[in-house]
Amino acid sequence: MKKSQLEILVREVIQETIRKVDGKYVVYPEKGGKRLGTHSTKKAAEKQLTAIHLNKEAIVKDEVHCDGCGWKWKIAEGGKHPYTCHKCGHDNTPIEDKIYKLVQAKVKPPTDWETRDWKLFENITYSKPNFAEEWKEAERYPEFKEMGKQGWINIAKKGYVTSYSKIKNILGNVDLNFDGLEGPKKQRFQDAFKKGTIEMSIAVKFSDNDYDLVAGNTRLSGQVKNNIDPKIWIVDISNLQENYADGKVKGKSRPGRAKRAGVDCSKSITDLRKIARNSSGEKQKMAHFCANMKSGRKK
Repeated sequence: MKKSQLEILVREVIQETIRKVDGKYVVYPEKGGKRLGTHSTKKAAEKQLTAIHLNKEAIVKDEVHCDGCGWKWKIAEGGKHPYTCHKCGHDNTPIEDKIYKLVQAKVKPPTDWETRDWKLFENITYSKPNFAEEWKEAERYPEFKEMGKQGWINIAKKGYVTSYSKIKNILGNVDLNFDGLEGPKKQRFQDAFKKGTIEMSIAVKFSDNDYDLVAGNTRLSGQVKNNIDPKIWIVDISNLQENYADGKVKGKSRPGRAKRAGVDCSKSITDLRKIARNSSGEKQKMAHFCANMKSGRKK
């Protein structure tokens, strides 16, 4: 078990020695006594607690060094309880073993820390999206539908990669409830996850403050559930939105067209994108048009 993995487990299962006192987070010995440290944040207290437990119950080769009184003995001579000090009675069981028992009692599969293949989390590689395959998702957007499948592929190939964490607050059309998603899609993600290679999700950039997830919601949701910050392929069409800002779009600005389609252009960009995704025909076009107008004005 690596130190980084052990730190996570220590923070999750050994919490009883951190107490909040007068607005501060105080670290105490497991069996009580004088405080070992006082911190302004819980994270800082957890860091001290982790350091304490990682340095306790030292096992040097085949000897146990008692953390209670300093006595040492060979593990082979410890009998049925090889880690219990026969002088002071202190339990010197390695912290890894203690955590293992706690994990077995508290953690339910598939979140099983002891059988998890940690390489899956440390060595995830990403492949470029299959733009041709994702056309059926992209054509929901009038901008892509108008340029056709080949136009979509051409502009998508010019995209770039970013992290989900950088745009999550301005990214629409995301459902992070992985358990509630379609079974076959979840299975495909899990199979890819086990192999260690995941196809990037695709998002379209309308402006610096307006992104929408085009394809790959299950892949995105599955990674977030596993505490991974997913890589996302960005198709940037913000330059196309300048036409909306400059009022250069022709044939779409006839007065009352959006209203007749049942679209309220005063709504937020997020709401307008949602209306567009759940509509078709003229209403979908007008909802996207109004959202693009707003995005363009923000550039």
